[in-house]
Amino acid sequence: MSLTKARELAVLSLLNTHSLHGYQVAAAFEKWPLHSLGLKRAAVYSILARFSERGWITVEEQAGGQFPDRRVSHITDQGRAAIHPLAAEAGGLSLSPLMALMLLHDSGVDVTEMFEAQCAMRRRIVAEHHETDKDHVNSASSQLAYATTMAEIDFLSRFLEGHSQE
Repeated sequence: MSLTKARELAVLSLLNTHSLHGYQVAAAFEKWPLHSLGLKRAAVYSILARFSERGWITVEEQAGGQFPDRRVSHITDQGRAAIHPLAAEAGGLSLSPLMALMLLHDSGVDVTEMFEAQCAMRRRIVAEHHETDKDHVNSASSQLAYATTMAEIDFLSRFLEGHSQE
C-alpha cells in the first residue's frame, strides 16, 4: 500500500466514525497514533477534496458564529464501500522512517546522534500519549502504535549499545 492510500484510508476511517470538519481531521493526525502517517493540514484538505470529487463524502456548511464557517464532511455509502478495497491493499506500507536512517548507517554515515534523538522522541511521544489520551489508550490503533513504537525504541537502544561498543 502506498503512503497516499494509507493516509486516505486513515482519513476515510475517521470520517466513518465521526463527521468532522477539516481542521478536526488535521488535528487528529497531529496526535498519537495517527501522527506516524505524517499527514499535514494541507494534505488533509487535498484528500477531502479528492473524496468529494469521488463522491465518498458530502460537505455541509455550518455557521461558525464568532468563528469562521466550517465545512463538515460526512461519509457517503460510496465512501463506506471504498474502505474495504483500500484496506485490502494493505501490506506493503513501510514500517517507519527509521529505514532511511539504517540506509544511511549502511552507507557509512554515523547516525548515532540521529538514533539517540529518534529514541528520545519516541519515548517522549509514548509518555505524552499515556498521560493525555486516556479515552483512546486501549483502542486497537493505539495499542498497535504503542507496540510498534516500543519495538522501535528497543531496536534503537540495542543498536546504540552495540554501536557504542565498536
